[in-house]
Amino acid sequence: MDRKMSGSSPASTKPPSVASFAQSRKSRGSVFEEKRGMSMKDVLVWKKITRRWHDRVMERQNRGGFCWWDHDGTRRRGRKPNLEKEPTYRMEPKCLPPVTDLIEIIKSYLEQRFSNQSYSEDPNAPKQITMSIADEIKEKMKSCEAWPDRYKCICYVTMGQKMGQGVRVSSRCAWDERFDRNISYTFQNEHLFCVVTAFAIYCE
Repeated sequence: MDRKMSGSSPASTKPPSVASFAQSRKSRGSVFEEKRGMSMKDVLVWKKITRRWHDRVMERQNRGGFCWWDHDGTRRRGRKPNLEKEPTYRMEPKCLPPVTDLIEIIKSYLEQRFSNQSYSEDPNAPKQITMSIADEIKEKMKSCEAWPDRYKCICYVTMGQKMGQGVRVSSRCAWDERFDRNISYTFQNEHLFCVVTAFAIYCE
């Protein structure tokens, strides 16, 4: 009996005090607060994860179904995945627009369009004709093989009736003279004149 009583200590049976429990909890809280800080690497990782979640949610809304087992990122129903293109940081074009070839494209188009056409007396007709000519010439130049990449095409057309008057067509544009180019051609027949001016602007 004495041996059993000597083996047990009063401190082991005493429950922990409230102060000691609060102190231990405070110490754990301080450790948690120290580990709570996030580095820039952690911020970038979480940003990437949230972007993936957002893409998956949008993918589910677009196709009407969703599967978490699509680890390869491919879409169902034959749709292609959205590929994010990285910037190339290329400040100069690989090649410049060939002005001579583009002038030939404009020349052949105008000669075919106005070969046997006279000036229309309708006041609204020239407006529609010039708009259609500008759109068609722009499409022809951009679809040809000589048109370089990352170039924007701006085209406008001036047309009028020949009545023995003198006409001067001018333009002004803010551009980079190293890479940007200006293409202009004037067509005339017995009834009308047509001036086509196109700008090839490089987009960095």
